[in-house]
Amino acid sequence: MSDTTHLIPVQRNAEGEATVNARDLHVFLGVGKVFRAWIQERIALFGFIENQDFIVSSEFGRNPQGGRPAKDYHLTLDMAKELAMIERTPRGKEARQYFIACEKEYRRLRADSVPVVPTPKKIQTLSERYLNGLPHETVLAEFKLLIELNQFSPGMDKNQAFLGAVGQMEMMGVQLRSLLAPQALALESPHHCAELRPTDLARRFGILRRDGKEDPAAVNRLLADLGYQTHTPKETLAWTPTEKGWPFAVVKDVPRATVQGGRPVRQMFWKDGLLEKIDIQDAFVRMGCLRMQQKTSPQISLELH
Repeated sequence: MSDTTHLIPVQRNAEGEATVNARDLHVFLGVGKVFRAWIQERIALFGFIENQDFIVSSEFGRNPQGGRPAKDYHLTLDMAKELAMIERTPRGKEARQYFIACEKEYRRLRADSVPVVPTPKKIQTLSERYLNGLPHETVLAEFKLLIELNQFSPGMDKNQAFLGAVGQMEMMGVQLRSLLAPQALALESPHHCAELRPTDLARRFGILRRDGKEDPAAVNRLLADLGYQTHTPKETLAWTPTEKGWPFAVVKDVPRATVQGGRPVRQMFWKDGLLEKIDIQDAFVRMGCLRMQQKTSPQISLELH
């Protein structure tokens, strides 16, 4: 990995196994929780086992606030990968891919240091072939979590949430399609047309202000730049759909609300079919990733020990 920019230090323990300091991972992921609360919550929630998935050391120097020394957690690469995947941020995905690369390099170094002995051809297990080497318990837990999260999206039913989770797992290197019955991939998914506000679009794509709140103004500007609406500040609607945007727009009067002069307040919603447009997907995903990068700290560049 001489040409690779290392993000988080990976060390070897007394047995020669690769480990990661949980504090370094916590800093890189930019988690909003205090380290101690974050690591203890993750261990309890996902059932990680001490002396198997991690070891704890209490010799992390002196505690600057006095009292007992702070605990240090040394994680296996498998646990580090799972923690990175759980966070579901661009940095989490980047860290997981980095640990996979570190693991491959670690295995290569071990192979180079051991004499080559001819061995019978190994038959790949289901986990190795389809689950990217992850334990099936972890895959099932992640799959169920994705289904539940997808069901929070407006207009998405259970079947859509299931099929969406299959695709999301594939993006993480887990191939479930070959393991599922054909009937599972042909579920009926009746369309429920959800009506989304700019605030809903901002929340869905992670377009947030620096204070962490949704940024509907940025969504409106982006929709205008893409030709779906135009700014009409002197009209009842501050933004009016263009010919390109009208097929996806719904305009409603806000009940029991009026502006000066007795005119009703009107509000525009966007049908969820708008999200199927490629230019919308690309632009909104790029803006969401850009906002995420602006919030996170600079990347850590460290060498593999």
